[in-house]
Amino acid sequence: MRADAVMVYDVGHHLIASTVSGISTEDLMPADYAWDRVVESHLSGVTVLTAEDGPTADDQHAAPISEELWQLARRHLPEARGLRAMVAESEGIRGEDLVAKVGRLAAEVEIWRADGAAR
Repeated sequence: MRADAVMVYDVGHHLIASTVSGISTEDLMPADYAWDRVVESHLSGVTVLTAEDGPTADDQHAAPISEELWQLARRHLPEARGLRAMVAESEGIRGEDLVAKVGRLAAEVEIWRADGAAR
């Protein structure tokens, strides 16, 4: 049974969960994920550190967004046809880095739209 609710998909948190659990990002995403309910997505950099008992990871809004995160977003966000807001979490970054991040995000959104229309 599905709840009548909208959802936020956090790309960085998806990668963090995969990193610390050792489960691939694909295996973490259920086949019946309710992409039609996703109206907002968040994207930020992720920092991974190796600890004695395994990797630890955290979203870092001032960190650059890795190519792995962009590709994860590109793989899933075209399915979110109701997506209305994309948040590029960016506290603490320099102005020129913000301009570059927003520019890349705008280019990616166009790719996601094209991929979504093709599906």
